[in-house]
Amino acid sequence: MKGTYRDWIIAFIILLFGVFTIFFLIPTQIEVTEEYELKSLSPAFFPQLTAWIIAGLSVLFMITLFRSRGKRQENDLEIKWGDEFRVLVAIVISLFYLIAFKYLGFIPASCLCLAALFWLQGMRQPLRLVFLSVGTAVIVYLVFYYAMKIRFPEGHLWH
Repeated sequence: MKGTYRDWIIAFIILLFGVFTIFFLIPTQIEVTEEYELKSLSPAFFPQLTAWIIAGLSVLFMITLFRSRGKRQENDLEIKWGDEFRVLVAIVISLFYLIAFKYLGFIPASCLCLAALFWLQGMRQPLRLVFLSVGTAVIVYLVFYYAMKIRFPEGHLWH
């Protein structure tokens, strides 16, 4: 039962974070001019979308907690050291991605980081790893560049 209270607190904190981001952080930190509203997506569009998704998922989590009260067992969500280690490695890979994105640009940095994340999750077939990493990065780039007219940095090393 102790874990259930912790889950409620976590869900509530995540909901507060989402609402705070939607109604305070985004309006005060992202400048939206009429120019963006007419020509392309606003710079606030993706942060707002992400914040709404986070808030919505926290509400779904609360609904799940409410519906399953008394049915959950504590050892259902037991995390092992290997799982914690993979989360830490994923965070390090994400930090590398932030740095690589600036210097290599979107496609090379995304390919490297996606390959590392896929490998971390157990994908060991080299051809499949390369195909999925490159394919995912290229598809995301094409959708953002051609459909949404959003440009990604090319990287400092290529200039």
